[in-house]
Amino acid sequence: MKKDAKKDNQCTFKVLRGEGSGIAGEFLRAWKENFGQSTPVWLLMLTLGIFLHFELDITAYMSSWIQDISRMALTIAGILWAAESIYIYPLTAFFENTRKNSMKNALLIAVGNLPQTVLLLGIWLLPFLLVLVFPASVGYLILAFLLIWAEANVMISSMVLSKIFGAVSMKETQVLK
Repeated sequence: MKKDAKKDNQCTFKVLRGEGSGIAGEFLRAWKENFGQSTPVWLLMLTLGIFLHFELDITAYMSSWIQDISRMALTIAGILWAAESIYIYPLTAFFENTRKNSMKNALLIAVGNLPQTVLLLGIWLLPFLLVLVFPASVGYLILAFLLIWAEANVMISSMVLSKIFGAVSMKETQVLK
């Protein structure tokens, strides 16, 4: 699903700006264009997420005070990882940059725009929280997520991100002048 996030964001940014011929056509064009760039980023983010998960599991076998410190550090790293993964795909869709600089900029933008980052994390985590709160309705929640929330989520996120990226690109042009 993360692989498609860049293409979704690219399409919704164009629709929000009034460009493009339609969501489906723009999505297919963006998919062809961005497959090579987003796949290594997706694989790296997946590897980092798996690494953080296994490190968190390993902390269960540590002594008490080391365990507490390790879990706190890994929780902070996990939150930063989640924030970076929210920004990395739209950032590569919105700006032309190297993978390394895109990942660094995603982390800097996530920390620099903390209220929006918390909002975006809440938007992305809402389906999982609903499943935890209403476990008996998991079938309906999955259906609602597939039919409605997945694309509404991308559209809402794109509205928030376009304001952030618009401010970033304005600062960038002021620096260049």
